[in-house]
Amino acid sequence: MFFENIDSKIFQLITYSLGIAWSCILAAIFSVIIVRPLQKLEQSAKLVAEGKIGKDVEMPVTNDEIRNVAEAFQKMLDNLRDMVDGIEQNYNVTNEKIEELSDSTRVASRKAESIAHTVAQISQGAEASAIAVQETAEALDDVRQLASEVNRRAEMSATDSQQIVLNLN
Repeated sequence: MFFENIDSKIFQLITYSLGIAWSCILAAIFSVIIVRPLQKLEQSAKLVAEGKIGKDVEMPVTNDEIRNVAEAFQKMLDNLRDMVDGIEQNYNVTNEKIEELSDSTRVASRKAESIAHTVAQISQGAEASAIAVQETAEALDDVRQLASEVNRRAEMSATDSQQIVLNLN
C-alpha cells in the first residue's frame, strides 16, 4: 500500500482530517452556491419592502428551487408594479374629476351670487312698489274723502238751492 510505513492511528487521523477538510471545502463551495442567491433574493425583498420596486430580481444561474423562488418573486414584483401603475392612473383620473368639480363649483357659486344679487334687487323693487301702492292707496283715500266732502257740500248746496227756489215761488 501507499502508506505502509505509517502507523494506523496516524493514518486514520490523516484520513479523518482530510475528510473533514474536504467536507469543509465542499460546504463552503455549496454555501456560496446556495447562500449567495438567497442573499441576493433577500436584498431584493428588502428593497421591495422599502417601496423601491423599480429594480428587477437578479436571477440565479442555477436551475433549482432558489431560481423558482426568484422567478415567483419577480412575477409578484411585476404584478405589484402593475397595481401601482393602476393606482396612479386612478389617482390621475380622480384628480382630474376633482378639478372639474372644483371648476363647476366655482361657476355655480358665481351664479348663485348673481341670483342672490338679482333677488335682492327684485326685493328692493317690490319694497319700492309696495311703498308706492301704499302711497297711492292713501292718496285715493284722501281723494275719496275729498269727493265725499264735495258730494256732501253739493247735496247741501242743492238742498239750499231748492229752498231758495221754493221761497221765491
